[in-house]
Amino acid sequence: MICQNCNTENPENSTVCHKCYNIFLTQTYILPIIKFTQKLIIRLMSNEISVDKFEEELMLMKKFLENQLKEAENIETINDIEIAVIAKNSVLKGTEGLIEGVNELLKYSMDNKPARLKNGLEILVRSGKNLVLFNIIRDTINNSMPAKVICLFCGADNNTTLNFCSRCNKKLPKPGIKANESIIEFNESELNEKQSSNYLELKETVENFFEKKIDKDNALNKINSLLKFLEH
Repeated sequence: MICQNCNTENPENSTVCHKCYNIFLTQTYILPIIKFTQKLIIRLMSNEISVDKFEEELMLMKKFLENQLKEAENIETINDIEIAVIAKNSVLKGTEGLIEGVNELLKYSMDNKPARLKNGLEILVRSGKNLVLFNIIRDTINNSMPAKVICLFCGADNNTTLNFCSRCNKKLPKPGIKANESIIEFNESELNEKQSSNYLELKETVENFFEKKIDKDNALNKINSLLKFLEH
């Protein structure tokens, strides 16, 4: 694989150029936090920032991600819907992966091995796929939610704007999935043709499930197949 940025040859299926740290867009989804890290590495290698400054920025990023991980563990999913649980697991796995990537990058400040930079950025790239998957499922579920919420205590139908049941006054389950969006947002226009195809297929699958056009097992099988694709 030839890097279009610096014309350096890289192994097939590479996600990051080992010379200029260009991320191959045909292989992954790029999140803002990954773009920021890529620029940080390039500034370090061009001597625009010191190793100490590089480490300082990474430590701030790590602290931010650790806080995000705590929030992700408390993501609310409506009535334990399995598709929503998959989404929650995706954001947990993705955030843990981002922390792993930052830890690998931090090792550069101890041994100055350039391979640490490439390896760390590759881990971030792989982990970012899970966060994009969460973003897709979350938005699709939230946009596909029924107009009513069923009270778990008395079974009454309630408007989604209510926090407490209109019949028994018990607290209602929160519809949809809620999470801090600062690390999971992405620009759909940046997806390549294959990624856009999978995005639309996933969105259609979840919508069809909520509209009862397909059953739960078929929906979960389709989503799990897309999960496996994203891991490669």
